[in-house]
Amino acid sequence: REVKNTGERRICKWCMKYKPDRCHHCRVCKTCVLKMDHHCPWIMNCVGWGNHKFFFLVVVYAATTCTFIFFTVLESVAASVDK
Repeated sequence: REVKNTGERRICKWCMKYKPDRCHHCRVCKTCVLKMDHHCPWIMNCVGWGNHKFFFLVVVYAATTCTFIFFTVLESVAASVDK
């Protein structure tokens, strides 16, 4: 529904621009974002239509790195405890 019941196009009340379906205004970025999921402070941007993949990759890479570091530290701690 890109038009109101009256037949007029929808306009964002914050930025006063045309607002298509599935578009939401982010108050942090001060812009309308298509298919906005949330505003992420880690990437300092809104997660929306153009960057779902990149946000998912950031989360996967962070989890992989944390797992690698955990097992590396675990091996070092086990070696120092055995001494």
